[in-house]
Amino acid sequence: DFEIIEGYLRLLKRKYLGNDLINIHATDLFERPYFKYRKLIRPYNKQIYRFLNELETVLKIIPYNVGLYYVDKRKLIAKIGYTPAPKRKTPGINLDMPYEMCGLEAIMDFTSFLKSCKGMGEIVIESRMYKDSNFVNYFDTARKPTFPGGNPNPLYKEVMLRVNSLIISNKRVVNGGLELADIASYVTYRDLVGDPDSRLKVDKNYVNILYSAIKNNTYGSKT
Repeated sequence: DFEIIEGYLRLLKRKYLGNDLINIHATDLFERPYFKYRKLIRPYNKQIYRFLNELETVLKIIPYNVGLYYVDKRKLIAKIGYTPAPKRKTPGINLDMPYEMCGLEAIMDFTSFLKSCKGMGEIVIESRMYKDSNFVNYFDTARKPTFPGGNPNPLYKEVMLRVNSLIISNKRVVNGGLELADIASYVTYRDLVGDPDSRLKVDKNYVNILYSAIKNNTYGSKT
């Protein structure tokens, strides 16, 4: 279904932005539309809201599934007894733990999803600049018969069988899957924390309607 997803998103961008090879980057779209999406705000005629309404329609009708994950860092900090401070490095504390927890859980759930529909898949991750090797390590962990600490991994054979490639990408690549993941991540974050710093330049209701559309297509939402 990737070509269907890509086609809808490209037509939407062609209609409103005049260029179907522009990336939809949610932070820019909702917080800095004047930076990359000037056609949506000039002249000021609610064009950006028309775009968001059509984006909601696209998110409702295209064939996709999504897993949403977040880590409550306050609970995790309390659990491991860590006191955060700028540039602090504490021996024995893995500061990348929240990303590792979400990453490994997502790989395992994606594998279970592929198994349930007897499918094959690939993983595309957005580059974290100098930390990409960490995710490769998580992928390697998912393909081993035991997890660190000795707990058995019941899905390691399925990971090897069904996840055929791991691709590292950046925001310059126009990829419908990454665009969906970016939108899902942003609207989920805003649903959780709101807008305490008043960064949004559009009505928050439009964040909510996109979140609702995406939430209806989840195969897993976990804390």
